[in-house]
This record gives sequence, C-alpha cells and structure tokens, in this order.
Amino acid sequence: VAVVAFVATCGDGEIPGGALQFRDALNNFKAGDLSKHTFAVFALGDRSYAKFCEAGKFFDKKLEACGARRVGEMGIGDACDEDGWETGYTTWLPEALSALGVAAEEESSTPPEPPFSVREVCPDGHPGLNSVPSQLCPPGA
Repeated sequence: VAVVAFVATCGDGEIPGGALQFRDALNNFKAGDLSKHTFAVFALGDRSYAKFCEAGKFFDKKLEACGARRVGEMGIGDACDEDGWETGYTTWLPEALSALGVAAEEESSTPPEPPFSVREVCPDGHPGLNSVPSQLCPPGA
C-alpha cells in the first residue's frame, strides 16, 4: 500500500486539525511496522515563516521511521512562489506518480468526457424540457 500525504503547515509549524488523527495513528507504530508500505509527501507552507513546511517534514520523517519506503523527495509547495504551491507541485507530481508506478496521462487539447450524464426533469417528475431551476447559483453566491 502506498501512502501519499498532502500536508499544510498551520500557524507556527503546527499540524492542521484534519491531520491530527493521522499523526496519532503514526505515533502508535514502531520501527519496521510499515516496512511493506511506500510513501510520498507533498508539504505546503510559506517560507516567510521560521517553521516552513514543518508539518510535512514531520510526516515524512515519521513514515520513514516507521519503516515505510520513501519513493522520492518530499515535494514543497511554497505560498511565496510565483504560482504559489503549484510551482512546486507541477515539478513534484510527475516524479511522484512515476515513482509510485502510476501511468502518465496523455496530453489532450480537449477535456475528457464526464463520467456522468445530465437529464432535465419536469416538476411533475417526467422527463422534459420545460423545467427551469428556481435558482441557478448556490445560496449566497
């Protein structure tokens, strides 16, 4: 099993609330417990902070300490880069996918077909074209 973690750093190097359960689970593993697993980490942060990407660095080190095999260098998404975190992500992603054995997507000038279909339904539940939504935008938009 491969673990791919995208981890932001909050405040002064803190792990975000949504990742605390993951941290707690990792703290229960001992060295070697994850030796059958691989991992990749992409850390998000802002280099103007002293503890830049600290949460991502924690997970990267912890997964390795538990025996998981790192498949590539930890990716860094820096909010201060020209394109924000995307600058580092566009460099890291192809390398990470390749290392994880994921086939590269083929370039295309057209968007892919959606995995769903849209059907209009009249208020009485029968298919038809006379239905008009009461609201076209989400509330508050």
